Amino acid sequence: MTLPSPARLLCAALLSFGLLGSAVPAMANDAVPAAPPSTAPAPPSTAPTSPATVAPRQALESATLPATAPEAPVPAETVPATEKRAAAAEPSTVKPSEAAAGASPPAASPAPNEVTSFVPDLNWNPLNDPGSNARYGEHFAQPVTPLKTASPLGLDDAGGSAAIAPRSGTFKVTLVTVQLSGKTVADTDAINMTAARNSITGANAYWNSASAGRLSITKVNELRHKSAAKITDSYGTIMATVTKELNWQYRSYESLVIFVPHADLNYNGSWGILGGGFTDSATSGRVIMPYPSALTNNVVTHEFGHVLGLHHANSLACSNGRVDAERTGSSWGNSGCWSSEYSDMSDLMGYAQVSSPMINAFLWEYGGFGSGDEIRNIGTPSNKQQYTLRPWGGTDRQRALKFTDPVSKEVYYLELRAPVGFDRTAAVGGNQGVKITKQDILGWSGNASVVLTPNSSLSGYSNRALTWKAGQSFVTHSGTRVEITSTTFPTNQADAASAVVTITPPTMTPAAAMSAISSVVAGSPQLGGAKSEVQCGLVGGGCYQNFV
Repeated sequence: MTLPSPARLLCAALLSFGLLGSAVPAMANDAVPAAPPSTAPAPPSTAPTSPATVAPRQALESATLPATAPEAPVPAETVPATEKRAAAAEPSTVKPSEAAAGASPPAASPAPNEVTSFVPDLNWNPLNDPGSNARYGEHFAQPVTPLKTASPLGLDDAGGSAAIAPRSGTFKVTLVTVQLSGKTVADTDAINMTAARNSITGANAYWNSASAGRLSITKVNELRHKSAAKITDSYGTIMATVTKELNWQYRSYESLVIFVPHADLNYNGSWGILGGGFTDSATSGRVIMPYPSALTNNVVTHEFGHVLGLHHANSLACSNGRVDAERTGSSWGNSGCWSSEYSDMSDLMGYAQVSSPMINAFLWEYGGFGSGDEIRNIGTPSNKQQYTLRPWGGTDRQRALKFTDPVSKEVYYLELRAPVGFDRTAAVGGNQGVKITKQDILGWSGNASVVLTPNSSLSGYSNRALTWKAGQSFVTHSGTRVEITSTTFPTNQADAASAVVTITPPTMTPAAAMSAISSVVAGSPQLGGAKSEVQCGLVGGGCYQNFV
């Protein structure tokens, strides 16, 4: 296993879902350890699926926290959550997004029992809020805290192998409701604690299942805290302030989850953030959430994915329609391709949604989930072979497979998405079928995935056609063909679904090409000596070798 560089060990990951505009998300504003910028050009601004150009903003200041802070008593402003407070007033009609622009005349402080924020009911889905100005957000780098232990977040030398060793333990959660500066007791009382607790229960059900019962998440403490942070602060600043005020200790298998009294959060004045997750080590992290809504269970579960070291589930978008591209460091080898962040709508680590689909096979293996027998490794194919896939949301052994391309050496993952388990409401329509993923260029230490779709000219929140159907064929950028030979989805028996795939390696490999090239060289002494090894992967499956 290759550990990350010291620079990475000095950073924690701050990631989040994002709602930009009035209240509806199309992309997230995340702050994560910076990856080298891609050299691929941004997609044309006229393309409806390309990220919008947003003026750059100043990154947040790093929060300075003690690496080994001593134990301290709970601050005087922090009280047990069970302490009786004044009853909340009727919710006001204040809009979810409160802009902080411009100074205003001093106003009288609200009464403690006055609700100053819009309080959504639990059926409110920000995704359906009309009149929004949904757009893609920016991706910022922001160091937040030093990691307290060496976090094994580096992909090891065996392509596609688990980068994080299987973990086993119970995450003990401290749940804190925070009264922010300028907010009232009634605002904080309006946080629906039943929904907040249920979101932790939901995250536990998901990750306990994904880890084959090795990981669990349980609430062990519940507090009320009065903070100096303001709702107009960026959400990373709020979390940093509360973390310091609580003198939070970064212990293994402990997590801090805070809820603040507002319908959404902001990043540098851009409102609509649904929640933020902070990776502090492979077994420690924090989550910040606004008022509960219809998306809270999904968002908290997603944020715990970040706590567990995962980045995002993205899609490959190409203006030229290419279905695959070579990964060359921090960029794609094809200039018309880019990573559309969050655009894997069939994955928990993609865009926010009411359901919580299962993470894909690449992220599954990266995070060391499952029992280790869910993904069949067929190695490097040398001849044409057929394989059967079973529903990825099910429990069958070797239900998915991975292979190493014989030319590029990139690792590809194949899984069948059917309405089974956590996929029961997401694997429908265009998201029902064979899903193909590999490591993305985004993220750090190889912890982001990219889905390879039949139509890469479509991407974004509205693209729900991510899988391959019977009769279609996917071809890697170096020539390996994956044919979806057949799919079966029995009515009223989703767990009996199956797909047969046929994998055919390129007809020309370096070894085979060497023989053909050698015969040509033998009759052409003027070529001189060879200057390179035989290289394959040309369009059409060709190979070449350079000579003096």
